[in-house]
Amino acid sequence: LLSVFLLDHVRQAHDYREKTLAELCAALSALQPPMGAALAHSLVQALRKIGSPDDLFDSLMALELLIMDNPSVDDEISGLEQSSVLGIFVRKVLITFHATMFEGL
Repeated sequence: LLSVFLLDHVRQAHDYREKTLAELCAALSALQPPMGAALAHSLVQALRKIGSPDDLFDSLMALELLIMDNPSVDDEISGLEQSSVLGIFVRKVLITFHATMFEGL
C-alpha cells in the first residue's frame, strides 16, 4: 500500500509540483483510512520534532547514512536498500535537499 503510494510519487515528472504537507497527509489518509491516517499522523509528529535547521540537517544526514553502502556501519543496524521503493523515495528526497542547499549558496 505504502509502496504503491511512494512509487506513484517517485514516478512523477521532474517538473511536478510537490504536495504541501496538508495534501500529502490527505493523500496518505485516503490510502486506507485507519492505516493511512496513522501514517499521516506519524509523519506530522516526526516533523514537529524538528525544531531548528540543524535538526532538519541532522535528520536528513541520518537518512543518507541509512541509504549509503557503508562497511563501517554496524551489521546489526540494517540499512535501506537503495533500489527498494522506499530507498528510491529517500534518494529523491536527498537529491532535492542537496540541490536546495546548493541553490541557497
